[in-house]
Amino acid sequence: MNDRYKFRVWDKVGERMIVDVQDFIPLKITNKGILRLNPLHEENLYTLIEFGDPFIPMQCIGLKDKNGALIFEGDIIKFRAHDYSVGDTGYIIYDNEKACFSIKWNDGLIHECPTYYNRIDKTFEIIGNIYNNPELVQENWKDSNE
Repeated sequence: MNDRYKFRVWDKVGERMIVDVQDFIPLKITNKGILRLNPLHEENLYTLIEFGDPFIPMQCIGLKDKNGALIFEGDIIKFRAHDYSVGDTGYIIYDNEKACFSIKWNDGLIHECPTYYNRIDKTFEIIGNIYNNPELVQENWKDSNE
């Protein structure tokens, strides 16, 4: 579960996802912000990009979908059981009350990810994320803070 400590960040201004290695410039995510290696320095000097508006950090849940892609907060997933091509759709959230990653389904129900840990890699497929693919998210799914 070393992947559990990987992060990505949505840049609202640039409207792009910043991953742990972006444009060959290493990024490190800390609790204070993103440390970006400054390409103009010959030494390993980092520039701090603070969290808050316009950066939204998202943590990896430590699991992969059926195609081997790491699953992060904000990923929109489709549950495909028994090789059926249709299934329920939801997205990954961090549930502060339960202190765990959960799935907010299209019917409004929220289930903790541990409920699915033994089958996520066989039945879940990432179909987008809530920032790059907002058209995949139904209005009634969205939380008031998104």
